[in-house]
Amino acid sequence: MTATRRNVVAAMLFTLAASRAEALPNMDPLFERAVVSSGAEYLQAEEALRNRGPGAEAVLRDNLQNPDPVARLIADVLLGWNGARAAEYEEVLTFLDDIPGKVSQTPIKVASPTGVAGTLTHNYGGRVASLLMLRLLKSPDWPRWRALAVLFYLEEQKLPALTAALIRFVVEIDNPDWSQTALQVLRATDDPGLRAKIAAERERARLLEKPFPMALLDLEKRP
Repeated sequence: MTATRRNVVAAMLFTLAASRAEALPNMDPLFERAVVSSGAEYLQAEEALRNRGPGAEAVLRDNLQNPDPVARLIADVLLGWNGARAAEYEEVLTFLDDIPGKVSQTPIKVASPTGVAGTLTHNYGGRVASLLMLRLLKSPDWPRWRALAVLFYLEEQKLPALTAALIRFVVEIDNPDWSQTALQVLRATDDPGLRAKIAAERERARLLEKPFPMALLDLEKRP
């Protein structure tokens, strides 16, 4: 199945899952595009949703109950970004964006992922974890240091609320280094619902005709 067809099928699955939910989410085309896209296309959809301001609130609140974990994550992050979390979200993204320029002037030249993760934990605790999980999931072209720094930060936070998005990341990402680190985060997080989340993602992968990582199957069988 081609990438374009997968996106079409993913959109269809998103709509079907929403239609089966107890409360039908607001099926906004822009929000749907944010759910199924990545890279620059996702960032454009995210920015457009944020720029709607109060006009997007009903769509976002409806999708807090969406059966798709990525849809729920997007809704939660953007509601926070348009509310009380705005300052810290902007601050942490600027912090990460500024790192390459600052590190380039030092002897090491490349940022330490563990060092960046430690700084994130020290400065923000778990308050920016949802934002960074979402950006990691939607940014397959991130530099290695940035992706690993966010994964190590998530490992320090150990948040069960983000394991479904991490499972989706393992399935979607074409990078063995990143997927192995994400699996490490999943193993370190005490989530009683982990097996059910893996099973749900396995079914989604089957419908999309995507290969499902053996490591996730092994994790699903873990007592």
